[in-house]
Amino acid sequence: MMNQEEDSDKRSYVIMGFADWIQTPVIGSHLKYYVTVPAGTSLSIPITFPDVKKPTVFQIVAFGSPDTEFGKERYPDEFITFRVLVKP
Repeated sequence: MMNQEEDSDKRSYVIMGFADWIQTPVIGSHLKYYVTVPAGTSLSIPITFPDVKKPTVFQIVAFGSPDTEFGKERYPDEFITFRVLVKP
């Protein structure tokens, strides 16, 4: 669920998923999912959990900057993260 406050502008995010720190698809076969959340709204995003053979930490990260603007030397200032343990 992505929320945007009433008094803010619309916001764009890139959403990525990591299973034990290895990037995995978050929605269908997409490694990255781009979404724009209009001001004063909420969006429900259908995340795909990975199939695992052992308990695995799955982390979903939503970066508030375009993914082309960060790398090893420049990490984004704003991000949202959520972790869950996925069991076989």
